[in-house]
Amino acid sequence: MKPLQLTMRAFGAYAGEQIIDFTLLGDKNFFLIHGPTGSGKTTILDAISFALYGSASGDLRESKNLRSDYAPAEQKTEVEFTFKSGEYIYQVLRAPEQELKKQRGEGTRKVPAAAALFKILTDGSKEPLAAKSDEVTKKITELIGFKAEQFRQIVLLPQGEFRRFLIAESKDRKSILETIFKTELYRRIEALLAEHSTAIDNDYKALKQQQQFILNSTECENNDQLLADIQIFLQRQKEETAALQTASAQLAAAKLQLQQAQELHNAFAEETAARTAFLTLTEQRSAVETAKTEAAQADKAALLEEIYNSTLRAHKHNQECLSAEQSAQQATAAAQAKLQELQQKLSEQLQQLDGQSLKNTANLDKALELLNQRILQLHSEAAKLSGVTSELERLAAALVDNEPCPVCGALQHPHPATITAAQKSELQLKTQTITRQVQSLQLLQQSYQQAQLHLAGCEATLKANQAATVNAAKELSELREHSKERLDASH
Repeated sequence: MKPLQLTMRAFGAYAGEQIIDFTLLGDKNFFLIHGPTGSGKTTILDAISFALYGSASGDLRESKNLRSDYAPAEQKTEVEFTFKSGEYIYQVLRAPEQELKKQRGEGTRKVPAAAALFKILTDGSKEPLAAKSDEVTKKITELIGFKAEQFRQIVLLPQGEFRRFLIAESKDRKSILETIFKTELYRRIEALLAEHSTAIDNDYKALKQQQQFILNSTECENNDQLLADIQIFLQRQKEETAALQTASAQLAAAKLQLQQAQELHNAFAEETAARTAFLTLTEQRSAVETAKTEAAQADKAALLEEIYNSTLRAHKHNQECLSAEQSAQQATAAAQAKLQELQQKLSEQLQQLDGQSLKNTANLDKALELLNQRILQLHSEAAKLSGVTSELERLAAALVDNEPCPVCGALQHPHPATITAAQKSELQLKTQTITRQVQSLQLLQQSYQQAQLHLAGCEATLKANQAATVNAAKELSELREHSKERLDASH
């Protein structure tokens, strides 16, 4: 890593902005940072370490305490570091957690830590690589090849820190030197070889143990004795295998003979059973013939039973239809009688009113029409009588001498129209008589219309029952004919 430029703002000993341009050194590889105590030498190292890893160069300073004590409250503490690693130039910006003056109002506000890493391209533009503190630190570690502790021990040695490297434990110095001289590959090869050697040694020990176990199990003193015993065992195994094959062939032949004997025995047993069955069937032949004859007769009887049951059901249905038809005829006759009775009463009422009598149904329909008209006339007469009486009384009460009468125009009214109590009584009696006549005629009219509807329903029911009776009789006749044919065919 080669530093190019460091910019510090309100950082450490520097209250304002301080820019250090390392490119002014040219190609010089060694340079000295010197000055009196407290002039800010260590601050430069702290700024570089903070920019790269977010922490100071030593353990005595924390990142949140890196803000300058002399910086104004509104000045933000931040570090900008540009460096070259390999062929590329990078720029990192960091700001610690800090307290700044509020932009509006009084008091301060806490600003969280921030970081960003960019790659500087050849055209001067910046390519962002990371935008969070942890991500920036991780990316810097990948670019430089050192962690923060290793960087401070090797690349950047602050005051008093070199001694720590010298007195560090061997494993820590080994890790640092491996990183510097890139010996990680050789360490890994050495580890793999050691691991492979250990595996081979373990396999050898396992084989030795297995060999000793086999020798102990076979009660052999050495490998030669074990090989001789194995040869003897293989020869014996060969002989026993041949004997086993011979015995297997003999066993297969014996099994075949046994199977043939069993098949022959089964054939004799089947023949004996067949003879016994034939004799039994011969003895049962006459019984079977009788059973066949009975079965045939039973089948014929079943056919006749079926047609008999159908005929019986048809006869029952026919009787039910006849009974329903008779009931419908009786209901129709009763409805006709009721209608004639009402017709007679209605004729008598009309005879009393208008001197008309009913001779037939046509006259009755016409009389009903006249009856409706008469009911309306009676209503009108009753209303007119009541209205005329009330109007006469009102006009008579309103007459005044020397004022014209609204009816005749006379100025004097010696005899105003009046109505006596007897006349009122007569009018009321007449009105009540008309009202009763109207009510009586309306009741008769309703009863007669209901009787007509009832008669029409009875006639429809009678017609339907007559049709059902005809169909039932036809079905019964057909079944009887079919039953006769079946009976003749069964003989």
